[in-house]
Amino acid sequence: MTAGHSVSCRRPRRGLTGPPGGGRNILVVILLGLALPAAAEVIPYAGCFEVASRKHDIPVDLLLAVASVESNWQADARSTAGAHGIMQIRWPHTARHLGARRISELYNPCLNIDFGARYLAELSRRFKGQSRMVLAAYNYGPSRLESYADVPAGVRAYVTRVEQRRAALNLQPVPTSITAGSPLLTFRSRLHADAAMKALGRQLPSAVLRLTRSAEGWTLVSDTMNPEDRVRLTRLLR
Repeated sequence: MTAGHSVSCRRPRRGLTGPPGGGRNILVVILLGLALPAAAEVIPYAGCFEVASRKHDIPVDLLLAVASVESNWQADARSTAGAHGIMQIRWPHTARHLGARRISELYNPCLNIDFGARYLAELSRRFKGQSRMVLAAYNYGPSRLESYADVPAGVRAYVTRVEQRRAALNLQPVPTSITAGSPLLTFRSRLHADAAMKALGRQLPSAVLRLTRSAEGWTLVSDTMNPEDRVRLTRLLR
């Protein structure tokens, strides 16, 4: 398609959809690359991250960064080391320590996020808020670490990846208001743009959304939206 063309999406009114096990599958957008600062991707379970952040006093950007590096936000992720779910909680010892009774609970994304936030809070207390030690212990286990000098090179690389991901999250631009015709997000990929339009359409039942083509990529635009959904969208993009 050429510049100026657009694709529209009108969603029927429906309630908010939730992930298995409860919670709302609402969205957050984050920076994808320096070449296109407005580029973004959809992150699931944002409401669960926010609730766990407040409950355990852990920054939400830290939770998101850990989940991104651990599982790429995949609720069904499983590692060869026996780590499960979106925050990659190890079964059985770590999981049971955090309150899990069955391995199946680790595949409830909101519960898994809560376990991960609880573990990060516990490690933060143990290591007196030293963020690198906290991340190293999350990845390597706390019992083998006394100082950062004890941290193996591979675990240090993990810490760096989480820190870089967290920095990228904090670069996400936030609109001060959303009005009719406002450009919301710009994507390098049409595939990502289509996915975001569909996901936001499910979350914002009154919205009429469309994609416009520009030199930068694909921009998601809001033409029509009731006040309730406009407030909801502003919160989602913050």
